[in-house]
Amino acid sequence: MFERSALADYPNPDRVGCPGTPFLRRLAYDRKSIPLTHPALDHLPHCSPCFTEFVEFRNQARRRRILTRVCALAAAVALTVVAGWYMLRPRQVPPSQIVATNRPEAFKDFRINLQNRSVPRGERAPSDKPLTVPREQLRLSIELPLASEPGLYEAQILAAPDRPLVQASGTATMNDGLTVLIIQADLRSIPPGRYFLGFRRPPWDWTYIPIALE
Repeated sequence: MFERSALADYPNPDRVGCPGTPFLRRLAYDRKSIPLTHPALDHLPHCSPCFTEFVEFRNQARRRRILTRVCALAAAVALTVVAGWYMLRPRQVPPSQIVATNRPEAFKDFRINLQNRSVPRGERAPSDKPLTVPREQLRLSIELPLASEPGLYEAQILAAPDRPLVQASGTATMNDGLTVLIIQADLRSIPPGRYFLGFRRPPWDWTYIPIALE
């Protein structure tokens, strides 16, 4: 009722004593910056043109506050989604370390026979003579040790048991009584030297085989 009265009951066509648009905008957007003793506050409810202008600025200020809150909420939701994806995403190796391709002919077939190798599990590095592996794009057919079960396996090329350089995964299958794991890896960027081939069937421990990249 007070607002309806202020909007309609006090015409002031000549705008006598009006404080001006800047004051009305400031009052709508930053009320606390104007002291209660300001004389224009007494004029406002008794001047319909001023009060009409003030109400329009007040509505604009409300819409801006709502828009700001909506944008802040949307940004928070987006940040939460990104953070959740980052925390839950599968770990990936940089493209320079693991290569997926639709051109299998780009990879050279290479066979690794572990049937008669000493394959201790865990962090202890084996002492066997390293297997020689070329530093090329390889499609590795790894014949796993006897009694290895088929299924999903993880594989790594490591400089040390805690320093993986290449990571890959694949499904080992039975082939003529052998459990064979096939993975693809680009080893061209790794310097020549001695490394380890690690593999495991999650969640079991890693098995490490010494290899020499040449």
